[in-house]
Amino acid sequence: MSFLSHFNLSDFDLIGAEGQIKGSYKGNFSDTSVNTEDISIDAVSGDEIRRKIPNGREEVFDVISSSYHDRFHAIDAHFVIKTRRKGLMDAGTGGNYVRVHGNNARVFIGSTDNSTNINSDAAALYQQIRSALSEIDGEKRNNAELALRQMESATSPKDRLKGYQSLISSLADHVTILAPFLPALTGQLS
Repeated sequence: MSFLSHFNLSDFDLIGAEGQIKGSYKGNFSDTSVNTEDISIDAVSGDEIRRKIPNGREEVFDVISSSYHDRFHAIDAHFVIKTRRKGLMDAGTGGNYVRVHGNNARVFIGSTDNSTNINSDAAALYQQIRSALSEIDGEKRNNAELALRQMESATSPKDRLKGYQSLISSLADHVTILAPFLPALTGQLS
């Protein structure tokens, strides 16, 4: 018979520092530790332990350290995981859980975002440029549209670069029309 079978055992998840679920286990909780007989657990400092409580929220603990204890007489091998209570959180939120989604989604931890978002949808980009070119009359517009078509239909980066150079040179007098699109347009060159 397991020595922990004499205690109340709770189901809990071990969440890695990167937000991945490392596993689900059973253990006995105290104010400063969790004991589990599942010797496959790999709890390290920086991980989180989360157990669901009856109100649907999760009680969250930081893992401070873990230590393995060999079988000793009637006490089976087990892990003692030293913890620090973080508090109650809605299930799947806060702590080590990170959800990133959407176009140009990023995570910054202790840093500043100095990046530029570049639209990677080439068809939409070319359509927006065509709309902007409608502000130009005459031959300059025709030359710019021809260069844009050359860039759009290019099958190699070298040909795309030629189209880009033609487009930019044909619009030297009207560069303010293309200015909002230049970062995304240059992104199409690679």
